Amino acid sequence: MRLKVLHFLVLFLSIALAAPAGANALPGGYYKLWRVVRVITAPWASAATLPAATQALSRAGVAFLDDAVKGPGPLACAHATYSDRDTSFDDLFAGRIAEDKIQEVFKTLDLEDVSPYGLRVICGGEVTTYLRIHSADLLVRAGDVILRLAPRENESGVDVAEWVQPITPGFDCDKASTTAEQLICMDFDVARLDRTIARLYAALRHDVSEASFATIQTTQRIWLGHTARSCAGGPLPADWIERRDMTLCLRTAYEDWATLYKGLKVSRIGSLAIEPRMHIIAAERPRDKSDWIVYPWMIGSPEATATAFNALIERRLAPQSTYLTGERVLEPDADYPISAWRSYKIDRTKDGSLSISIFGQVFNGGTQGEISETIRFDMDHAAVK
Repeated sequence: MRLKVLHFLVLFLSIALAAPAGANALPGGYYKLWRVVRVITAPWASAATLPAATQALSRAGVAFLDDAVKGPGPLACAHATYSDRDTSFDDLFAGRIAEDKIQEVFKTLDLEDVSPYGLRVICGGEVTTYLRIHSADLLVRAGDVILRLAPRENESGVDVAEWVQPITPGFDCDKASTTAEQLICMDFDVARLDRTIARLYAALRHDVSEASFATIQTTQRIWLGHTARSCAGGPLPADWIERRDMTLCLRTAYEDWATLYKGLKVSRIGSLAIEPRMHIIAAERPRDKSDWIVYPWMIGSPEATATAFNALIERRLAPQSTYLTGERVLEPDADYPISAWRSYKIDRTKDGSLSISIFGQVFNGGTQGEISETIRFDMDHAAVK
């Protein structure tokens, strides 16, 4: 029995010693997915002389896989191994900056707390070094540019092939001017949501009447401005944690807004159509608040039916007012944000009437209330039922 155990141990050790030491594994402390958030011209180069392909590096994704690096050409590697140890600033500056000038150069490049410690990617006979910034970002040189990469914390549900493509929201990232726009151009999820909203918004332009779309257009512009100011007011932070918090705020807001747009439909009843219209009241001072409503509006003939329906909506929903005023919200001077929203769903009943379900929420600091109401409209008699 002892001989069998001894034989097993010898066999186990021989297999273990013969097996690779796991050099391919990404060292602990490094995320798998990263995004190029800044392209910096190297101190010895001129932006005017950089090749056009350099621009393609902006906003590209990088994925450190077990045995490969996926991403833009200069960083990609089909067969990669990793190590994590002290390096040298010479790896970043290709030995072209004197040691006593390095910290001065970092300041001119607006880089702080760069550590001579990082991730080394060995690809064949070449080594690419990613230096750590204490804010959790990485720096890497690609030819005559230095790339700053920011991590993605949650890697679940992300398709790597899609991730490594440059971010493409519903606007031109090369023209991004506000902090919110810059953050969207750095974040895979918010950019995708922005693209979805832009697509659905464009479709509504063709689906609804000019008057109804005007309300959607006005609401969209006010919502964009309010969201940008409330989530990402001020300049773009250098600190990764601050950028993350701003991005999470934008992500939540855009998820809700995309869900809203997916529900904006036109209902047709013979020669009548019920279109979505929108109204919003939003402000950041003296208190951060937003109050928006999506409400139905009938057009077409018989005109008397449409007029009666719309009068009912005006009377029961008061869409041009704000839900947060009056006695509904207490402590108006409190400094926490408040918000309210209302939307609707229309169903035909068996007797031909319309059942209009109004639903929504009010968030007043630490409390939250549901909005629920049902309106019945008799199509045959153009009256409330």
